[in-house]
Amino acid sequence: MTNSTWKTVCAAIAAIDKPPAWLDELSHKSCEEIAKLPKLDNAAKGQTALPVIEEKKVAADYLDFLHGQIRLNARGVEWANLCQRRLDALQPFVGKVLLTAHFYQKPHSATLRINLETGELVYAEFF
Repeated sequence: MTNSTWKTVCAAIAAIDKPPAWLDELSHKSCEEIAKLPKLDNAAKGQTALPVIEEKKVAADYLDFLHGQIRLNARGVEWANLCQRRLDALQPFVGKVLLTAHFYQKPHSATLRINLETGELVYAEFF
């Protein structure tokens, strides 16, 4: 991860209305401080892990998967609603590359998808 990438991610976190406190706190750390965090497998409960940040192309087959999950409704309404929100957010970006950032503070997690061209937050999920 570069300083530039980290700054883009931090700006996206800042754009979130009331992000989880642990995520907001993380966004105020430097890239060097982030690099010292333990990997997810080595993080203890309650400890913040090293974020996983990557460029990922939004694939049409993933959107097909989301459509199928919504149609099946096999995991319940909450899951179908989550899939619909993902689908709505990602559909305009099919074939384009987004910056995807996964954050963990066991047992919590967050995923952000960021438009690489504009730096704008496309979608955020918190668990």
